[in-house]
Amino acid sequence: MRHVEVFTAGPLFPIVKKYLINYSTPPSEYVLPVVASGAYLIYAHAETADLKYKHHTEKVMTCFGVGGNICKEQMQVHCSGYVEFIFVELHPVALYHLYRNPLRTFTDRFTPIDAAAENEHTDRILNASDIHAKLSLVKGFLETHLPVHQILKDDVYCLTQWVEQRGGQVSVTEMARLLGLGERQVERVFLEKMGVSPKYYAKMVQMRQAVNLVMGKGDRLLTDVVYEKGHYDAAHFNKDFRRFIKMNPKQFLQEDSPFLKRLLQEETE
Repeated sequence: MRHVEVFTAGPLFPIVKKYLINYSTPPSEYVLPVVASGAYLIYAHAETADLKYKHHTEKVMTCFGVGGNICKEQMQVHCSGYVEFIFVELHPVALYHLYRNPLRTFTDRFTPIDAAAENEHTDRILNASDIHAKLSLVKGFLETHLPVHQILKDDVYCLTQWVEQRGGQVSVTEMARLLGLGERQVERVFLEKMGVSPKYYAKMVQMRQAVNLVMGKGDRLLTDVVYEKGHYDAAHFNKDFRRFIKMNPKQFLQEDSPFLKRLLQEETE
């Protein structure tokens, strides 16, 4: 049996969007599709778990790590036995300030965090008695270590809030004008702090908001979503939807994956 629980971020919202836990009791075997949706801190445990890429497979051990904020290559997590996942969705700029590494370091991969290079929190998370205790420790780790005021004043963070308010329907030229930078400079700073280009991020925002409209309105009102999100027609919308979600809107609505849908659902505090 699979269980999915979602918890609000509390005082760290909107820097932290939400916390999710996903766990199962054996016998259990299932697939988690990985989609382009955000930046994550991840605790993972499974009796057997494989990250399956197009041309290779990687084993996932019990660990605490960072998940890429964008997946340009389709990937799935195949799990069996007793499975536990904690996903903490947070703004990519927050991840940049937390680890002081370019976000492209974490793109298209899962990067385990070396306990020896971290603090006592990492080791305590891995050794906690149950998944809810682990989640409590993850929350404490973030509340202690995230430089909230610094993140809120970051120019790129502020720019992304404007992009979200505009539903992703913005140009790189407009972004550059707001920051008072050239377009190439905006590209560089975005890759550094967001892991993707500003154009790709705007499209990601556009599609994520479209996903939430699809979930809210259902397939019968799909044409409303197409035009509301600035697409020319359903064919273009379906192509972009599949690019980011790895399935078309009808398949997504029919998919038996409450974890995936809660992962993509926008949260408000």
